[in-house]
Amino acid sequence: LLKAVILSLPALFNVGSLLFLFLFIYAVAGVSLFGLIVYNGILTEHANFSTWPLSMLTLVRLATGEDWQMFMRACMVGTGMPGTMQDPCEGKHCGTVAAVPFFISFVTLLTFVMLSLFVAVILENFAKSTKASDAELQQADIKKEHVNAFLKAWHRVLKEQDAKSSDYLPWERLTKLLQELQPPLG
Repeated sequence: LLKAVILSLPALFNVGSLLFLFLFIYAVAGVSLFGLIVYNGILTEHANFSTWPLSMLTLVRLATGEDWQMFMRACMVGTGMPGTMQDPCEGKHCGTVAAVPFFISFVTLLTFVMLSLFVAVILENFAKSTKASDAELQQADIKKEHVNAFLKAWHRVLKEQDAKSSDYLPWERLTKLLQELQPPLG
């Protein structure tokens, strides 16, 4: 497993750079679109789009899937504080119609595509690290002649059994099969 992670580092760096690029683009777009929205429930002084660093932190939070739909609703046009009848905008910037495509495209690209790409890179390199090379197969204890000897012994034990046409060997005959085989199989 550690070997797979080490083999994955160059590819993970590439995927991480692409992830950072998407986060950077969405953070700049978020500051441009939602930077002046008044705090309204979920948009607070710690999670908003007023500055680029706060926008990046907010987008990282959204990439985990935490309350992204609430942020989208808070950035939409005409959404006030949930559960109150007062309009907190009163002439201030209260959202944009671009909130829906912004947040849905962000969640689709980053959460589902990019994070799945991280997992795919690690799984691919895990498969590569556990796959035996031809040189390792040459050094294996069990060679082709051992497999052929096993098949011959299997058929000998089957012939001693009933004259059935199946290749099924009952478990009671397993000891006989192992006695017929030479090391390393028997």
